[in-house]
Amino acid sequence: MQRLACSRCAWMVFIGLSQAMQEDHTSQLRQSPASTVLAPAANTWSQDFNLLLKPQEASSEIWNSSQVWTAVAFHHPAGMVSNVGGGIVPWTASSHMNLRSLFAITLVAYPVSLVVIVIVMMLVLGMCLDVKPEVKERWMREQAKHSDLPASVELLCDELTDSSQVLYACWSAYCRALPCLFIFGVPITLVWINHYYPQEVLVVLSVITSFFMFMSGIYMVTYGFQGFKHLLEAEQNLQAQTASQFSRALEDAQSVAHWIILPQYKEDVEVISMTLHSIARNSMAKHIGVLLAMEQREAEAPVKAEELQRAFAGQIGEIQVCYHPVNLPNDPPGKASNSCFAFHWLLKYLDLDANFREGDCREPLARQQVEQVAGTSPVPHDRLGWQGRRPVVLTVADADTEFNPKYFEGLALKYMEASPEARDMHIWQSPIFHIKNYHSQPAPVKVGTIFTGINDLATLSDPSAMKFPYSTYSMSIKLARRVGGWDAEWIAEDWHMGIKCLLYTMGQCSVQPLLLPTCNYTPEDSTWFGTVRARWTQMKRHALGFSDFTYYFMVVPLLFCRLLNDPRRSSRSDFWNVLLYGTAAMFKLVNVHVLLGIGTAYGTLRAMLKLVMIGYMPESRHIELLIMVANEFGSRLWISGILCVVLMTAIFTAVYGVLKRNIDGPKETAFFSHWMKSILIMFFAGPFFFYSIGVCTWMAAVNILTSRSFKYDVALKPVLPKVTQGDDDSGSECSSTTVGSGYSHYNNRSTRSTLGSTGLRAGENPQENVPELVP
Repeated sequence: MQRLACSRCAWMVFIGLSQAMQEDHTSQLRQSPASTVLAPAANTWSQDFNLLLKPQEASSEIWNSSQVWTAVAFHHPAGMVSNVGGGIVPWTASSHMNLRSLFAITLVAYPVSLVVIVIVMMLVLGMCLDVKPEVKERWMREQAKHSDLPASVELLCDELTDSSQVLYACWSAYCRALPCLFIFGVPITLVWINHYYPQEVLVVLSVITSFFMFMSGIYMVTYGFQGFKHLLEAEQNLQAQTASQFSRALEDAQSVAHWIILPQYKEDVEVISMTLHSIARNSMAKHIGVLLAMEQREAEAPVKAEELQRAFAGQIGEIQVCYHPVNLPNDPPGKASNSCFAFHWLLKYLDLDANFREGDCREPLARQQVEQVAGTSPVPHDRLGWQGRRPVVLTVADADTEFNPKYFEGLALKYMEASPEARDMHIWQSPIFHIKNYHSQPAPVKVGTIFTGINDLATLSDPSAMKFPYSTYSMSIKLARRVGGWDAEWIAEDWHMGIKCLLYTMGQCSVQPLLLPTCNYTPEDSTWFGTVRARWTQMKRHALGFSDFTYYFMVVPLLFCRLLNDPRRSSRSDFWNVLLYGTAAMFKLVNVHVLLGIGTAYGTLRAMLKLVMIGYMPESRHIELLIMVANEFGSRLWISGILCVVLMTAIFTAVYGVLKRNIDGPKETAFFSHWMKSILIMFFAGPFFFYSIGVCTWMAAVNILTSRSFKYDVALKPVLPKVTQGDDDSGSECSSTTVGSGYSHYNNRSTRSTLGSTGLRAGENPQENVPELVP
């Protein structure tokens, strides 16, 4: 009853405030401030307020210096006692704000409503599209290509009718403009609204920027601390599971075969050796196969592959090599295209098939390479996972990845613990820490290392968070076969694969945490400024992952059209399931890309708006009072956010203590001194790092709008002196201290990553094939 009474009172207060502020912002008072209006004590407060408000014709009159404001003093309603001036309450001579306008401007500034509008447009488009009659007949006749895989739900653009193709082409152009509409359109809209509602815009900008920092800090501290505890618990649990009482679980886990794809280009042997050594030290190394995904354009690749195979012979189950061909259509150099071809090669090697598009020119090339190694590789029935006789878990990793010693044991146990239906719908993600060369990183680069590491750890620890695969991740090979593998033309291969699996499994796929940390390097050059520039180059590439925002809105209408015209493939409930989880994925993209991009603009816009209001608004508006109140509210949230940053650096320092065995060079030994250094780095270098993220997002939005292909610039990575196995005294568990990462030498050339395609067709001329931004 008490809760009900409190709820009723709160509801009555809210209604009263809403009624009091229901007049539009155009109803500003224009009486002289010297005349103080006193309402009769017999009247109620709401009656007095409505009596004094006189609607005006133009809300832009707030900027008119000839129009003065009214100072109003009210009596309290009858029966109320006040301690102010004999019961009289003086009201400040400042303009009021409209709650409805505040709410509407908030929906524009935090573009949730815009996403909802685009989703509605997307659904309407899906209902308007139509498929060619011969395609419908083919769907009714055909069965699933592979008995162990569900039929593909993909719909190609050229399977639509002519009118639908024109409509979809217009929609694709609109989708390419979406990043710019969000990044630039929203701030420009606020500038226009500011002419009529300057006070509301100032308050909304103050609240959103402060609240976003506050909530981000609270989130990373809360779940980051939980993640740190889970890191310790996960390793302890695995230690316990190696005991005799868990031997049966490990025996079952050893029935799982692992294949690791390592894309690379002009990478030093020492770098790959570090990664292979971290794999070989695992107790399940004999059940692991490694596919060195090299580039055919690298002349030294065969010699390097032979050296690596000879060095690790007998330590790992299998080490195979494939060479990504040059000049394939819609196939720009990069990790995505290399992973795409390596997956085709691996399936041919294991005699498996997948839901590839018809006419994919990679299949005959992969078959030809597999036939060439048939004489030197194990006989087919001895290959790990041959014809699916053993369950296979596939891992895609960067070339400079140092796996946790228990990574593959934990991965196999996670796979076996899941139900038979669920294990082929999971992507397992470990927390990634770019910490290998931590002590040679400049301060702005260390900010990114701290922030991304703790944010990734917090996201994996949050059970309700929408998670995406990142950098190094694992999945059932059956899941990769079902969705048709990797798309070569989309630059962010990890996030893109996660979204693709989510859509093509009708929302059933999910990313599961595997809290066994993985370490790698950040970009590094020989000089301080060179390293900062290399990290800047990498940030620009990461920001191009914004294109997945476009990918989602382009694919879902085709899925909807496929379900409407081919109900055998899936039910309507599955579509609403993918729409629900897909929308959650879009909101994550909004928080990651859009808010980080417009947040930089909001801070600048807020500062400029303050100066304009102080300089051009008449003194009768008393705008300094509003600015003071807004600053007071924002400062409290900022202080709370700063405290969260202090706690976040403490969590990172604790994580550093766990992972310092993986770090090259001298280590920090004192917790407190390292913590203080991390705090100073975050406060002094943090603003530069986060402003750079915003600028990279702006550039990515422009590239998506103006280009149908991306300029693929990858950051330079350092090359350290070569160290032979066994000579490493750095304290790392691996035997090499040479630093590097996949595609580290792409900095000497510019490659192009296309924004989508209509599919690869055999015989296409790559010079003539200008890829469209369609799935």
